[in-house]
Amino acid sequence: AAVLAWLAHGVWVRTDEMIVEGISRLTPADIRNAATLGFGIKLLAVITRDFRRDELSVRVHPTLLPAGNVIANVGGVFNAISVTGDVVGTTLYSGRGAGQDATASAVISDIADAVALIKHGKGAHFIGEGVPTPRKEKRLAPPEHIRSRYYVRLTVKDQPGVLARVASVMAKHHVSIASVIQNPSDRIGAASLVLTTHESDERAIGATLKHLAGLSSVLEPPVLLRIGDFND
Repeated sequence: AAVLAWLAHGVWVRTDEMIVEGISRLTPADIRNAATLGFGIKLLAVITRDFRRDELSVRVHPTLLPAGNVIANVGGVFNAISVTGDVVGTTLYSGRGAGQDATASAVISDIADAVALIKHGKGAHFIGEGVPTPRKEKRLAPPEHIRSRYYVRLTVKDQPGVLARVASVMAKHHVSIASVIQNPSDRIGAASLVLTTHESDERAIGATLKHLAGLSSVLEPPVLLRIGDFND
């Protein structure tokens, strides 16, 4: 993600300045729930530039993508990059990310970048022939400007009134529920509560999850996934 942000915007973003989440808490149940909701799950790097505010956000996390989305169907050794521009719209670039030829190509590219770095210095952004452009000033989007829809999975006590308490907490933080799925949990005496939200932001959803985790009826830390509505 840092390399792509550098290539696209000439800005180097450290990992501690990104939203970075892995797949360690994903379960087969999440994959089944996503399919029920019409989504697949992919680990994505998402780089967004708000030109009106001149802010950049960089995040790496598992993302729910509509089943018909082209990136959702990229598999095997293939990688893909989707780019959306004001004039050109959305374009997709896909190719092998592993294997003998793909690895050789990547190594040659790294050598070329190393030569450019030695020749022009680490403050330069070099693209092919010509004069390297200077590094841009970094202005990262605050959490309240990073917006998304969300998938939240809770393991809760299997008793009346739990959903009402969860809904009350979400309403307090102005996070609106779009759908609810309730299934039995692998844990005895517990249920799995899956909610999707309407569009909210990282600050609001973070405060919501912190509040939910403190409820006595919530038995495990909530699982959060973003929903990628990139064509909206």
